Amino acid sequence: MRYTITVEHDRKRYRYTIEHIPIDQRREHFKLIARNKTLTIESNRPLFRNKGLKHRRYDLKVIGEAQIWNREFMAKIYEQIEKIVKLYLEQ
Repeated sequence: MRYTITVEHDRKRYRYTIEHIPIDQRREHFKLIARNKTLTIESNRPLFRNKGLKHRRYDLKVIGEAQIWNREFMAKIYEQIEKIVKLYLEQ
């Protein structure tokens, strides 16, 4: 499934498409699509949900050879992904 997020950083708005890719019962990927690059973010949320640990905090981490240029910006992207999870994926 595809979702659109908007991240505000340094008085600018960045708009990205996020694609949710379930991998197996232990992990899932979120693919952030920019104009000419993609960034893959891995989550272990399905592992906790399958064990019945509904309120356990899951991890989000960048996988692959992507270069993160600003930690604050990535934190805002993680917040937007968590909003997508709460609104659409946890029902």
